Amino acid sequence: MKNRILLIEDDVETIDLYKLNLEKAGFKLEIIKWGKEALERVEKIGTIGDQKPDLILLDIILPDINGIHVLEKIRDKKETSDIPVLILTNYSNSKTEEASSRLNAQGYFIKTNHTPKEIIRIIQKILRK
Repeated sequence: MKNRILLIEDDVETIDLYKLNLEKAGFKLEIIKWGKEALERVEKIGTIGDQKPDLILLDIILPDINGIHVLEKIRDKKETSDIPVLILTNYSNSKTEEASSRLNAQGYFIKTNHTPKEIIRIIQKILRK
């Protein structure tokens, strides 16, 4: 069975790059571009028939809601609190990094500093635990 990844990202080029690489690596990918839509998706997790993602890749800068707010909602809900979350962003800020760590994100990665293949290796390592 393929591991399910939820990618919360608004940049089309980044989406295309990760879609190609994640699917090639054997992951089933769900893509959400808006923070509000991500919050709605988090609320559905745990309902009958909804499939919980095995891992979430979360951008910080979304068009409508800050990614840290999304992460807070993920951690606040019993059904989603244990989902591994990787922050994948181009926004480098110590306060944001501290907040993501406090909210138990498994990592905070600057997109331009890591190739998709490096991120996939990190994902695979997390999912093997």
